[in-house]
Amino acid sequence: MLLPSEIEAKSLIPAVRAVLAKKLIKEYSLREEDIAKVLGITQAAVSNYVRGTRGDLELDFKA
Repeated sequence: MLLPSEIEAKSLIPAVRAVLAKKLIKEYSLREEDIAKVLGITQAAVSNYVRGTRGDLELDFKA
């Protein structure tokens, strides 16, 4: 059984990062490098979030 903090770390946080990364690129035309600095992650992670290879697509809520 997973603890709530484990669920958050494995599912919720990556989903939120994916939504934020996509929104910042689409609406504000920010570069992946700039988004990475803001979110405190690597540019490669941002790229994965945008491509959909990271972050649970089932949790992709409409922001």
